[in-house]
Formats: sequence, structure tokens, C-alpha cells
Amino acid sequence: QYFAFLYFKRNPEVGASSRIVASKIWNSMTDEEKYPYHQKFKEHQASYAKFLATEEYQRIQELEDEVAELLVDKPKLMNAYAVFCAQRGKELLSKQAENWKALTPSEKEPYIKQSDQLQKDFDRWKEVIAKDGRLQKIEALEAKLKFIEKALTYDKPKKPSGGVRYYIQSKKSSHRNFKDIHKEWKHMSSAQRQPYEDIKKESMEELNEWKEKMKTKYPARYKEIQAVRSALRMFHGIPTNQKQKRKSKKPEKVFTP
Repeated sequence: QYFAFLYFKRNPEVGASSRIVASKIWNSMTDEEKYPYHQKFKEHQASYAKFLATEEYQRIQELEDEVAELLVDKPKLMNAYAVFCAQRGKELLSKQAENWKALTPSEKEPYIKQSDQLQKDFDRWKEVIAKDGRLQKIEALEAKLKFIEKALTYDKPKKPSGGVRYYIQSKKSSHRNFKDIHKEWKHMSSAQRQPYEDIKKESMEELNEWKEKMKTKYPARYKEIQAVRSALRMFHGIPTNQKQKRKSKKPEKVFTP
């Protein structure tokens, strides 16, 4: 597993097939060549075991256990393609995608119906938790985990936007309509767009540097961030207050200074 991870990191062009390629290379290696990777794995294993014993992790684990107890009867949400994949077992994802595309609309219909039924079950469950008081407890736990995540990532650079977003920001002081600025971007040449795409690239590099710094210099903090995010993923699809507020925000049509 660790060798596969390193291989993918060093050879991103192989994409989803990285594990297969890495597995073949691993099987052809001698015990002596494998030794450094075994040692690295032991180091990571020891580091992770140490993290599991920390008070920070125990605090997150307690919150995650509370969440799991509240969501014990939560139905699983899956779109038609996910239902199809779930029924294909251990078939390669690339093969599943290929087989899905080959299906006719009538052949996809059973999977669509199953997905619709899962959505109905989930909607009924949302009504239940709103009535029995669980939704309020879920919202409180989500807010607590988000607060912890924000505290842990206080120095994290913002996720870069597209080049068009940086172009729009550069025009803030012009008081022009958002749609006009966006239309202007569409008619710009690649050369005219490049300075803004470069800003995006620089921002992405800055974010990647931060992630690498967390992994190498502050591994405990990095693992804590991952644990918090893992717990937050459990809230997927639940209409909590924070999500409703984000949806209700309307984008501004005219920029003001």
C-alpha cells in the first residue's frame, strides 16, 4: 500500500491504474529493494498509533461516536451509477464506467428507480429526525467539529478559484455589472487570460506547500485535521442550519468597494 502511494505520487500520469502498475513492480522487486518501504510503513504505523493515544484524537473520536449514534438509522444515498457499481462487486472502476456507458436508457432504468427509492427513504428519515429532536443535536455537533477544523486550519491558504474569479476581483473597483465582466472574460484570448491563470497556479502551489508542511513538520496536527474531516463527512446530505444559510445566500450582481 505504501509503495503504491509513493508510486502514484511520483507518477501521477498513470491515474487510477497506479495500484495495478505499482503492484506489478512490487512483485518484481527483491526483499532488499522492498526493505526501505517496509521501514517507512513501520514508521507511519508507529506515528499513527501514537496519534490514536492522544487526547485530541480521543476528543474527536467521542464526537464521532456521538454522531454515529444519532445517524445509526440514516439511509444510504446513492445515485443510479453508484447503485450500479455497488452491484458489480470488485470490478475495476474504469471497467464499471465503461459498462455503465454501454447500457441503454431502458437498462439503466432499474438503477434509476432504486436510486429514487433511496432518496425517498432519506427524505422520510430527514422528517423523522426533525420531529424527534435529533436534528438539533446533529447541528450542534457539526458546528463543534467545524469550529475545531477552523482552529486547526487557521493558517491554511484559501483554495484557489478559477482564473475568471481573479479577473472579476481585479475589476471590483469599476462598479461594473458581474455579467458584463464575465462576458468580457469569455471573449479574452488565452494570452490575456494567462496572468490570472498564473495567479490560480501560484495559489494552488501555496496550498500544496501547506499540505506538505502539515504532513512532514506537523503530522499530529495533520492527522487531527483528517480525523475531523472524516467525522464531518458523516453529515453528508443532512439539511442542517449551516447548509441552509449557505444556500440562501444570493450572489451579488454588482461589485461594490
